Amino acid sequence: MISGHWLTGTGQVVVPTRFLERTSTKIGDTVRVTYEKDTANLRIVGESFDTSGNELEIHADMANFPSAEPSTFLIEVKSGVCAEEYAQKLAAVVQPLGGDAATNAPSNQGGTPEGVRCL
Repeated sequence: MISGHWLTGTGQVVVPTRFLERTSTKIGDTVRVTYEKDTANLRIVGESFDTSGNELEIHADMANFPSAEPSTFLIEVKSGVCAEEYAQKLAAVVQPLGGDAATNAPSNQGGTPEGVRCL
């Protein structure tokens, strides 16, 4: 996050800096977003660091778009849970279904307290 905050419920959207620049919007503004056959008015609550290349990828609650089917789930593990171990166990379940699971941070940032190693 660059500014603002992450999603806390429906009716909110987190957008990359390029989205704000191209649409002349700012945090607190409301934008009308259409995905497939669903349209929602969403309040911009955060500005994200964008790594999506040329695409303007936004983040919104799935409840805003009932007909959408998720392709990615972001999971935050509880304190004390080894993110790497969790991802390995989840991958074993979802890979036969065509999915995958991986961590995006070192284990000491993924829920395991500093100095505690995943066993």
